[in-house]
Amino acid sequence: MSEFFHGWRRKVGCGSLFIACLLMGAHLRSQVYADNLRCRLARGNELSFTSQHNMFYIGYQRVTKTVGIPPARPAFSWTTQRFDTSASR
Repeated sequence: MSEFFHGWRRKVGCGSLFIACLLMGAHLRSQVYADNLRCRLARGNELSFTSQHNMFYIGYQRVTKTVGIPPARPAFSWTTQRFDTSASR
């Protein structure tokens, strides 16, 4: 098995195939579920990745003014919502 990964082209090809399968799985999941991943950055800024209805969104929220100490929040939060697919059929 170790001789399979000799050469950089084969390593890049396997990595590309893995990323393509991961994105296809996320695409299929977004037909039924809405996922939202929020990452808290320095000074209260947030970066969010949202996947819903076969679309992928990236958002950035910049906090310009903070008064006092910002509230303690987790560094990462992941929320999932299931769509009601029975109404469309």
